[in-house]
Amino acid sequence: MKPIAITGLGAVSPFGYGINALWHGMEAGPAPLSPIPEAEYKHSPGLYGPAPFHTLPRGNALIARANTFARIGYWAAHDALRDARYRVGDGYRCALISGSTIGYSVVSQFGDMLDMGRSQYLYHSAVNGVISIRERVRGMQIMLYSQESVSTQGIGLASQLIAGGKYQAALVGGVEIYSRALHACYSSVRKISPLDTAGIQTGEPALRPWHPNRNGFIFSEGACYLLLEDLQMARDRGAHIYGLITGWGTCQEQAYDNYEIDESGKGLSDSIDQALGRAGVGIDQVDVVIASANGSVKKDIVEFQCLGGKFTDIGTAPVTITGYKQLLGETLGAGGAFSTALACLSITHGALLPTIDAGIPTPDSIEFSNGDKLIGTNLLITDLGYHGDSAALLLRRNQ
Repeated sequence: MKPIAITGLGAVSPFGYGINALWHGMEAGPAPLSPIPEAEYKHSPGLYGPAPFHTLPRGNALIARANTFARIGYWAAHDALRDARYRVGDGYRCALISGSTIGYSVVSQFGDMLDMGRSQYLYHSAVNGVISIRERVRGMQIMLYSQESVSTQGIGLASQLIAGGKYQAALVGGVEIYSRALHACYSSVRKISPLDTAGIQTGEPALRPWHPNRNGFIFSEGACYLLLEDLQMARDRGAHIYGLITGWGTCQEQAYDNYEIDESGKGLSDSIDQALGRAGVGIDQVDVVIASANGSVKKDIVEFQCLGGKFTDIGTAPVTITGYKQLLGETLGAGGAFSTALACLSITHGALLPTIDAGIPTPDSIEFSNGDKLIGTNLLITDLGYHGDSAALLLRRNQ
């Protein structure tokens, strides 16, 4: 696959509005968390990372009247276009792909009448409508619903569409907001951490992937979009290039229910092989892995064992592994977009964010990041989702 340029980044996160607020906030420490309002949870109390809706611009009547899901998605996408200084023009050569975990199946299975009356839980494709109308994007529009890996899959799909010459550019990302239905389905299967404010006040880390005592993830709201472009066109117009997508892969393996993972790790392993194969890169050429570990008891160890197996006996210096959900929280369908954007910012700033509170033993082929200077060329982004979904992207430094 020919390399595809990433030229624009935009985000709304618990740290604030904008990509700079995201990076500098994460440099300072974990996302600010708030107790879930008692009226909003059904199974157990807990914490979440709320999006700062009060900091968003009002916009015109269309944006101001949009539901919260569409609003944060729009402003993240708008910022990605502005960051890239990209003019959509007639819009027909730019695709639009959004991803989210909050799909119709979640609402129909776990929703209640209060949820069903809230339009943001039913009409998620409205985010594409608002973006396309305001930004005049007229190309293919796709709304992906699945599990945590949807925005990673969306970035890969967008890259493939551009590499194949069907589009010159693609605006791609993910959006997630809190809902009672979402909290109900994950807490009922013990994926969300039961930590409450008392745990935070005593100094206990709330977000702790790779810790022996991890006990679930903490959900954060947010939206993140990237602008992908044909590399030659980006260079011709003098665009700043954050990095290059050189390969991607995705796989669906069997999981015995919707909220469990493929414990064999085969799906993730195959996704990594696809990404490396499309890029023409060997496993020994990967310098950094940005994993999707989120604090879940099974998920983190399956992903870690898969990576340990991949990098065993490669005969090179240990690969550095890190992840961003320990600081940001689990943004589910937006997680892959956030990981890719933060990988781009790591390249820009020449540094990796540190791994917090990791306590599981590592093989000789892997080491956790301690905030090191970023050295190397190839960054592998992995995304192991529930229901057997997996995806991987290979990001290369622009040279």
